[in-house]
Amino acid sequence: MKRLLLSTVLIALLVPAATYCQRLGIRAGVLDPEGFEMTFTYGGFGSYQVSRYLEIEAGIDYWGKDREHSYYDPYGQYGYRSESSASDLSFSTYTKYTVPLNGEEFIVGIGAGFGAHFVSTRELYMEGGMVVSDRKDSATHPGMHFLVEGSAPLSSEFKVSTRFKMGAVPDLFRVDLTTALAFKL
Repeated sequence: MKRLLLSTVLIALLVPAATYCQRLGIRAGVLDPEGFEMTFTYGGFGSYQVSRYLEIEAGIDYWGKDREHSYYDPYGQYGYRSESSASDLSFSTYTKYTVPLNGEEFIVGIGAGFGAHFVSTRELYMEGGMVVSDRKDSATHPGMHFLVEGSAPLSSEFKVSTRFKMGAVPDLFRVDLTTALAFKL
């Protein structure tokens, strides 16, 4: 019930915000979450240029990763197996300070933001083919993000950008590098 209520509130906030967007875009890249190997991340966003130097952005991002480890004894008997997985669906907002370089050809931005992260984890441990423990957890956490971004126009309607972002969610630090394509509304 809590998740449904939070999702409804976020949608109620994001839909009206989308009407003020000047650009909509998609983003994809690689992410290195703490405790897991590097994985892919993707999402969508909308942005509004408040002034020549200030931009506000709201977005939705997702990543998920599984890992498995097993051990077989020297006689070929099954020893143990452990599996773990994690996923994160986040709704975030950012404020960026942007500086146009070389006219409007290249724009550099630095910013920070907050988000709501729907994090799900699962840890399964088996010995001799029998389940010893199977823990599932799902929670909503606040997150804080810092970013540096560079963007350039592809045409009068499209722009491409590359972003380096560090984010901290309780018990999970992440670093990601993404590329985005945005079009003007």
